Amino acid sequence: MRGVLAISMLGLLAGCLVCDSPLTAQDVFPQAPYANAEVASIAAAGVVPDRLLQRGAATEVWVREMPNDDYVLALVNRSAESQDVRVPFASFGSGGLLNARDCATGRAEGVSDSEYVALLPPKTIRWVRLSVVPCAKCL
Repeated sequence: MRGVLAISMLGLLAGCLVCDSPLTAQDVFPQAPYANAEVASIAAAGVVPDRLLQRGAATEVWVREMPNDDYVLALVNRSAESQDVRVPFASFGSGGLLNARDCATGRAEGVSDSEYVALLPPKTIRWVRLSVVPCAKCL
């Protein structure tokens, strides 16, 4: 499945990351058939509008709130060099503990109460799902 996702993302990367024009929500969250079920659910969830959180010289950060109250970040690096990206949870109105997971690989990336930090390889878009970690005292 990972190969299918990579192939479907190649057209997106070639069309959007090479040029200097601003990306749109459709570029970052395209409506295409995906073999990866997680990525397909993100692309299909259009309940809440996508929001651009950050735009730098080489990077962009987009967020989509999912119907189950998870958040999905689309981290974009247009540069030919790797880029550090920091996304404070307060920038999209979230607080508490959030668990991060790479959507393409399914790999857990840890839990944080303040921000998501990533080193993005050159010319990539990474989708990360942030899920609220239930408070142990609240259960």
